[in-house]
Amino acid sequence: MTIEDSVSEGDKMVISWNATGTHKGDFQGTPPTNKKISVEGITISRHANGKILESRVSWDALGMMQQLGVVPALGQSRRPGLAEVSFHKSKDLRWGRGPPR
Repeated sequence: MTIEDSVSEGDKMVISWNATGTHKGDFQGTPPTNKKISVEGITISRHANGKILESRVSWDALGMMQQLGVVPALGQSRRPGLAEVSFHKSKDLRWGRGPPR
């Protein structure tokens, strides 16, 4: 993991980071692909007395899944039978086969 930038003010700290690695184990049902990936993200945390009290992370999960070949990159045609993610009105994440309902 590489820290690209960091900013702190008062009790808050923001860190922009990049993580790289090789997909060698099962990840959320995706068997190992042995592909190298690079993922960017931002972590916002609140500290007191040298301890992290709260932390929020935002990272490019879609980009990682595209790098693994699980989700097609923009402009690429879909492969038959590819599992896809669809968001429903209840805002929960559901995995399915075929087009979103």
